[in-house]
Amino acid sequence: MDPVISVCLITYNHARYIRAAIKSILSQQVNSPWKIIIADDFSTDGTREILLEYKDKFPDRVQLILQEKNVGPAQNFINLITAPASKYIAYLEGDDYWTNSSKLQNQLDFLEANPQIYGCFHDVIVVDDNNTVIKEDYYRPHQEIFNQKDSLIYGGAYCTGSLMFRSAVLRNLPEWFIKSPSDYAIDLLITEYGNIAHLNINMGAYRIHQGGTWQGTLWHKNMEKVIVRYKVCLTNPKF
Repeated sequence: MDPVISVCLITYNHARYIRAAIKSILSQQVNSPWKIIIADDFSTDGTREILLEYKDKFPDRVQLILQEKNVGPAQNFINLITAPASKYIAYLEGDDYWTNSSKLQNQLDFLEANPQIYGCFHDVIVVDDNNTVIKEDYYRPHQEIFNQKDSLIYGGAYCTGSLMFRSAVLRNLPEWFIKSPSDYAIDLLITEYGNIAHLNINMGAYRIHQGGTWQGTLWHKNMEKVIVRYKVCLTNPKF
């Protein structure tokens, strides 16, 4: 039986944090079939060995995508999110984790009750390397519903590790998304089909550390990424 939810966990050199991420997923209490798909971009710090350990322990729950070389975060992300056969996809990065064992069930219930909504997210705390809370709430705009125009303006305002969305949005991936997949692009893709909603409950943790793909990168390098994303989006006449 195909799962109703696939938890897509992306990782690269997260040996220090990956156990916390996986444990937070395995703690979920869900009334429908679900599984975990983990994509590792050829980690060299022991992450892969930890993933194989969990695969051995939970062979029916855990599916691994192990890159044979470093393909980069964009390709690893595409490989990951296009793998599920489930109705819904929940996303998490290997250095973050969830704090509520009902997180998946809460989002599943909401999306099942609101067919016009194609994705939903919740707030998270912000923690450091040692799990010390830096901020009690990551999401500041406090807007409840995002359409595509809102996503163009405010995309990426929330922690992507809190997102669950309908996998139907991935059936025909547009060229602009394939060229530059990101949290910003996933918002635009989802809102091609329907709105994204904010659930007013804190159910996860976003970690800030120097090895992070965003916070561990020089400011001007991140701005270059943002410019590339906008330029790719502009290839779509609608945008």
